[in-house]
Amino acid sequence: MLIAVLSLYFIEISAQKFTSQQFAVSTSQSALPFNRFAGLFREIVHPGLEYGLSKDFKKLKNYDWFWDVRAGIFHHRFVQTGIPLYSSTGFRYKYLKRWESALALGAGYLHSIPATEKYKLNDVGDYENNKGIGRVQGTFSFEISTGYHLKPKSAQNIKLFVTYQQRFQLPFVKSYVPLLPYNSFFIGISKPIIRHPKK
Repeated sequence: MLIAVLSLYFIEISAQKFTSQQFAVSTSQSALPFNRFAGLFREIVHPGLEYGLSKDFKKLKNYDWFWDVRAGIFHHRFVQTGIPLYSSTGFRYKYLKRWESALALGAGYLHSIPATEKYKLNDVGDYENNKGIGRVQGTFSFEISTGYHLKPKSAQNIKLFVTYQQRFQLPFVKSYVPLLPYNSFFIGISKPIIRHPKK
């Protein structure tokens, strides 16, 4: 059922005319919003990668409204490997010719693969491995980003960006940690998708 839903989701997004694509690397820490921010750089690195496609649905001189879809992977040492697939909508403000800042809200699916073995008691009283292929989770996020355009007037304009994201994963462990928060810091690059007219 899950595979069917995700297949329909990708069929739908493939029909959209996206205007740009982005790739980013990240580090994350499990923490409440804006808490332990310095730990993203001083403590154990929990690395991640993310790829996204973006579409501007309202574009004006100094600001844009945009929608994007993203897929990624991150590893939280001793806890889990997470595979998020989500969408976000946001507002982007452009200033000083090359600079922009943006706010966005997102939500979607997160597949969690536990980093440790998971056991359950079977019918004969023995423990058996119940790790399986992972757990179905939900995710929602809030983020703030800043970008710098290398060639703002060129069709091949490349943007460098940094993003601070607060992500929530649920239900992580219903009995004692139903909501797991993550602070994440992304560094990435975005470039336009150039479509050549059909002959």
